[in-house]
Amino acid sequence: TTSNLIGGCAGTRYGCCPDGVTPSRDFSSSSCPNATADCSAFLARLPLTCTTKTNCVELDCGLDVFGYAVELDFIIHRCTDPVSVNVTMRVDDLDFFWTHDFFGQTTSFVVPNLAVSLGSSETVRVSTDVHIYSKSGAIYASTSIHSYLDNPVPANRLTLLNTVVLDDDKLPVSAAGC
Repeated sequence: TTSNLIGGCAGTRYGCCPDGVTPSRDFSSSSCPNATADCSAFLARLPLTCTTKTNCVELDCGLDVFGYAVELDFIIHRCTDPVSVNVTMRVDDLDFFWTHDFFGQTTSFVVPNLAVSLGSSETVRVSTDVHIYSKSGAIYASTSIHSYLDNPVPANRLTLLNTVVLDDDKLPVSAAGC
């Protein structure tokens, strides 16, 4: 029981469950009370089709950008300081793979080497904005994916797709007890 643990659940190998009291039996908190139900409710609110094998610590999502299937994977590193998220993007039809770690404050990042030509001078590019932080053990995140038409002059960018994946949402994972 938690009361018999020196330092409570925070002193255990895997830290605490999101409730801040129950010891977790793994880093994904899959053994925690309500972890599966909380994760399922979270996934149902997302604007993308996402699945998880680790109770929302890792998300596998799909998005269509101009007829190309874009696979997005998010891995939340809940026990790092600051909390971070790894974003991986794959487009198999373009033989494209990209991964980047985001820490703390909002980071806007144009995904390098991902461009689709639409004509003589029109190119579609993709960017992502990520902000992740912890507050009182809870983890919050904002994430959006944009595709835009990049004319020869960057000031003439025309946003074609703006998908807000997370909007300062509280995630069903916790930094408590790490």
